[in-house]
Amino acid sequence: MMSEKNQVSARELRAAAEKSDEDDGEARRLNFSVGNNNKNPALGGGSKNERTDHDDDDDDDVYWASNITADVRKQDEIREAMRASYGAYEKYAFGFDEIQPKSLHGSNNQGGVSASVIDAIDTLHVMDLKEEYERARAHLLRDKKSGLENLASARLNQGISVFETNIRILGGLLSIYDLTSDEKFLERAVQVANAIAPAFDTNSGIPYTMINPFTKQGECFSFYQNSAVLADAGTLQLEFFTLADRTKDRKWYEYAKKTMDVILSYTPSTPNSIMSPSGLYPLFINPNTGKFTSDKSYTVGALGDSFYEYLIKSWRAFPNARNRSKYRVEFDKSMHSVLQFMVSKFPKLTWQNGKELTDAWFLNSIKNGRQVLEMDHLVCFISGALVLGAEHISSKKVAKEYLALAKHVTTLCRDFYHAQASGLSPDIVAANSDASMYGTHNKNVQRPETVEAIFYMYRKTGDEKYRKWAWEIFQSMKQMYATTTGWTGIRDVRQATTSPQNRDDVTQTFFFAETLKYLFLTFGSSDEINLNKWVFNTEAHPVKVSSTFTFPF
Repeated sequence: MMSEKNQVSARELRAAAEKSDEDDGEARRLNFSVGNNNKNPALGGGSKNERTDHDDDDDDDVYWASNITADVRKQDEIREAMRASYGAYEKYAFGFDEIQPKSLHGSNNQGGVSASVIDAIDTLHVMDLKEEYERARAHLLRDKKSGLENLASARLNQGISVFETNIRILGGLLSIYDLTSDEKFLERAVQVANAIAPAFDTNSGIPYTMINPFTKQGECFSFYQNSAVLADAGTLQLEFFTLADRTKDRKWYEYAKKTMDVILSYTPSTPNSIMSPSGLYPLFINPNTGKFTSDKSYTVGALGDSFYEYLIKSWRAFPNARNRSKYRVEFDKSMHSVLQFMVSKFPKLTWQNGKELTDAWFLNSIKNGRQVLEMDHLVCFISGALVLGAEHISSKKVAKEYLALAKHVTTLCRDFYHAQASGLSPDIVAANSDASMYGTHNKNVQRPETVEAIFYMYRKTGDEKYRKWAWEIFQSMKQMYATTTGWTGIRDVRQATTSPQNRDDVTQTFFFAETLKYLFLTFGSSDEINLNKWVFNTEAHPVKVSSTFTFPF
């Protein structure tokens, strides 16, 4: 367990926030009162109103940095990186889920549904890569022999991940529909949702982890205690609610609503303690019983991350949903426990290579009532969620706490890159109580979470240092990833070598969907995917904020 001196109190967070005016950008529109009966002042308390009139563009624009203009030269360079990396996929592996740039063939780890095409298509549209976009559209909508056609017609006879299919395939199709208003994409989205819907046929409504669209048989994995994962089961509502809204078919809403109701019915045995913190949830839930397992591990990293992300994003995406404050309250409860139990403050952290980081705020997990000082790259997403959560909250003090933590996590995540010889971050970093820090998994698999955090911090503050950091990371990616046959991940970030031995053999689909998109938008104007009008799903597929969705949360 960490010593008391390394634990950050809410008081420390507030003090740090108040000392730093230039970056944190105090939230100036904080007239929303979270509708709840919680007496904890950190959560804002206040009115029980279910809806808020927070959609006035003039008011909303006050929160985000103004006068952000595009850096066209840097956007052009990132666009060319997309053209080159996706172009290699088109040349060597088109129609497969992923390209293997070293082997020069494709792989199908998502069921052979052309996952790279679907994950890339909205990015191609946003970057105005017209020719690539048209080829992608034709493949997804007209190719009767494509893997997507097999999924859409439920001929796919193998198990596929419900979570991955939802965020990548369904989310990607909904996004490109919202961007283009092309009804054929919405028709495809409905077909995909129908293919995975049998996964929800459980005693509790919690979906199976895997579903075979052909046999309609679902399963969970033994290594997950034959249970569903929190992040999997709790990362459905944004896509399914969006689908219900766009099609006006209530059944899609019912699937996700039932799942969330089961999850949110969980009551911690010892609230407000590190043994079972209020607002944080165990990682495994049994689809048959709807009960969480006895393993009391809590994290906002792998297996938990996007559940917390979707609490705030679903709340923002559907401003006229009845009882929407329910998700807002849960998000604030979870962040309160993160602030209380998961932040460890180090005046100085020293890497194994001797490089030092100052004023480092490490975001740990909890296992059996103990802080575990291990932080995976996925954790870095929390900065964006905190920035989104700092808007429309009744407590100015809490808004400052959110923004202070977002700033420090973003800084630490960037430093994970900056400290390595390759300029790339390890996948997992650990710290010791003696303030030493080291990578426990030194690979880099092209993850987006740090550039995602930088994107949100730049949109919030307008501080050019965030663009500087994004550009440094992009240049490192370009140097380390790029080959003539595709862009690869790196096996050991401590080495600056680009030898074949230091490369893996895959271009991740999320590299197209997320990493390059967030980099591109960081150098765009604030009107490019305006954050008052769009919400990104966890795969960075943007969907429009809806004023017509009125179902109750």
